[in-house]
Amino acid sequence: MHKEACSVFLKNSKRICPHFLHYRSELHIPASVAILTSICQVPSIDEDPEGWFEAVDLSVRAGEGTLNQREVLEVLKAQLPLDAQRLEEASDGLLACIRRDFYRDVEREARIPDVRENKEEWFDYWDYDKSGTLEQEEIVRALIKTFRLSDDRSRIEQMRSVVSAVWGIFDPNNSGGIDKDEFVARDGLAGKGGGS
Repeated sequence: MHKEACSVFLKNSKRICPHFLHYRSELHIPASVAILTSICQVPSIDEDPEGWFEAVDLSVRAGEGTLNQREVLEVLKAQLPLDAQRLEEASDGLLACIRRDFYRDVEREARIPDVRENKEEWFDYWDYDKSGTLEQEEIVRALIKTFRLSDDRSRIEQMRSVVSAVWGIFDPNNSGGIDKDEFVARDGLAGKGGGS
């Protein structure tokens, strides 16, 4: 659904049902329904956060000014290219899902080990799932955060390109991940790439 603009049904300028539908200017409402309702396109949260909130709010009383978890989940699924099933199944809730996948932990970032001084500690720090390996995208993310490149789109793409170009050299068994021994080896990524 996220590939097209979405809309909601309104009655007296208030949302009347939890459903989202594709917004099309040529969409026609049957005359019997049009007397009671109208259709409102849900604006982008980036471009019009207040309008977005008003369109999403399904509160019984106008002006209540609250969104519940279900309202937020449904609009996120309608407007963003998310894995809806994973979002629904997140047993620890939406906030935990956001914290786990999107939250920037400034305190943790301040404690990033120096890859030049302690390669093994740096590897362990970025091995979130404790699998004993770091995959290519995990290495890219770790280097971007280590060298604080997050605000520079061109440097992020440059880092991604460099790691991609040399990946085969540092993953000699072509496993798709680099284990700690491969990483800290004298001719490994930390020995050549991260340590320089």
